[in-house]
Formats: sequence, C-alpha cells, structure tokens
Amino acid sequence: MQNEKQVFIRPKTPKLKNDWVTIVLKILLYAGMFFSLFYVGKLNYNSLFLAIIDPSYTDAFGISLAGYMSSMGNAVLIAMKILLPAILALIYFLFYFLYAKFFATLVFNQLLVFGGEFEEVIVGGAPLNHEVEEFLHKIKFPFTVGYGMTECGPLISYTPWREFIPGSSGRTLPIMETKIDSPDPENIPGEICVKGTNVMKGYYKNPEATETVFDKEGWLHTGDMGTRTPDGTLFLRGRSKTMILSASGQNIYPEEIEAKLNNMPFVAESLVVERDGKLVALVYPDYDALDRIGVAVTDAGSTMENIREELNKLVAPYERIAKIILMPNEFEKTPKRSIKRFLYTH
Repeated sequence: MQNEKQVFIRPKTPKLKNDWVTIVLKILLYAGMFFSLFYVGKLNYNSLFLAIIDPSYTDAFGISLAGYMSSMGNAVLIAMKILLPAILALIYFLFYFLYAKFFATLVFNQLLVFGGEFEEVIVGGAPLNHEVEEFLHKIKFPFTVGYGMTECGPLISYTPWREFIPGSSGRTLPIMETKIDSPDPENIPGEICVKGTNVMKGYYKNPEATETVFDKEGWLHTGDMGTRTPDGTLFLRGRSKTMILSASGQNIYPEEIEAKLNNMPFVAESLVVERDGKLVALVYPDYDALDRIGVAVTDAGSTMENIREELNKLVAPYERIAKIILMPNEFEKTPKRSIKRFLYTH
C-alpha cells in the first residue's frame, strides 16, 4: 500500500550506453561512408577523365559513367562522390553534438548533483506527480517507480529505468505472483493480490487481522486497486477503501482527481470526498501564494471556483467536482505525513 513518497538512489559507476538516436545516426554515417568509399574507389579520377573524353567508356561493372554525368553533370557527380562522406559525417556530428551537449548534458549535470555515481533513482511509497514523471521521462532522467508494502518485505514490483513504462509501478518481481481481482485485469481495475516467498506469514499475535488480508488460496489482498498487463506490469489506481461508487455505477478513485487538483495554482493539498451523493473537494489553499497576488482570504472562494471549473474540464463527467470547501488549516497527518482521510470522509 502506498503512503509517503520515498526516493532511493542505487549506486553504480555510470556507463554511457547507445540510445536509439545515437544508433540511427551511426548507421546512417557508416552506411553513407561505405557507399561513398566503395564508389569513390571504383569511379576514380581516371575513370571520370576517360568518360569525359570517351562517352563510350564503361567501368569494370559495365556501367557507362558518361551516362551518369550526362544526367547529373560532371561537377555534381564529382562533388557527390568526394563530398558525400564529409557531408554525412558533418550531419552526424552536428546532431550528435546538439544531442549530447543540449539534451544529454541536462540529464548528466543533474546526476552530478548526486555525486555522479549511481544507476537510477527509485521512487516509491506514493504516486509520483504525473507532470513530474512526464518531464523526467522526456529528458531521460534515470528514474523508475516501484510498488510494495511492509507485508511483502517490502517490494512487489520494479522495473529498471530503461524498461520503465511511465504511469506504471513496475513489473512484478520474479519471486512474486500477482493477480487482479477483476473480470478483465488489463482494463477493469480490481484489488491487487500477491503471493511470494517474501510475503509475510501473518501479523504478529494478531490472527484476526491476518485472516482479513489472506484468502483461502493464500493470496494477500493489498487493498490497492489497479490493472495488470500480461507481463506482470502493474498500474495502480487507488485504494479500495477510498474508492467511491457513483450513482451510475462508475468507480471513482479520488486520488486521481486529487493529483490533478493539487497541480492547480493556489492549491497546497486536497481531499475528494462524497457528500450527499456529490463529489466535494476539501482544499487547503496556498495562502502565501494568494497573498503575493493580493487576493484576500475572503475572496479566495471565487478563485477556487475558477479552479473547480478548470479541473472539471480535465476529468470524466462522473468525476466532476460539485463544490470546493476551503480548509483553514492543513489536514491532519500520520507520522509518515499521509493525510488521515478517515477524519474527513464523514
């Protein structure tokens, strides 16, 4: 079960590896150089001279060089044969320079902040902000997101950063088994259940609690909702205890709405709850940010109303927020800094 976000750095001496951009550029360069050198070797200056003075001259392959020159022009042909390797090399090094200096450097300069000697950053314990995740993936920052719980000692899924799928929580470990309690595990979220050698035998001297999480087949029910691909990659949606069932039968995961709401300006933290059959967002505003733009506390309601309208454009119709209630103080939290949601859901 995911709680407070944690970041782990796995040490390793860095080793730069080819990526698809570099590989494609190298293939173009080497193929172009081979092609050019091959024909420069065969279509030498003597051959060109003979073709100019004798239109009937053919090379060793029986190809009329004059035919080439009549269609392309002597100067163009000579330039292509001589300059092609240089042009391809220039293009390759130009792209590689721009890629290495302006793109890769951005990443590796950030890695130096951590000492320059690590393989990847592993994020776990809470969902990673979608915008942050998307940005880190675009700049090829070496990060991955894992999933686990203390009862599983503690890891359930993990994927190395080069194979990581954004939005996922990694692939099920080889020593673990996972299944989704759903008729369609790939598309319809269900509770994530796990088995494995690192799964606990039970809660210490608490058989009642143990029986609530283990079924008769020995599967541990995590309480987390998600989907699973055939290769075991998990995509978490939220907690089964916090899931809200809409009037039309749709499953609503408040954590997903809260993630979008928390990205809005002037929102410090939020909770989405159900009140009288409607979704209500409890928001603790960023009062300092409001003060900086001269918005008084009494006028914050109109600002939040604009935010509510923008938020509703980003969510499904059944996930739309009917009202935002401002909180005067931060939400009460556990020692791990997780919001005590049960205090605000009733």
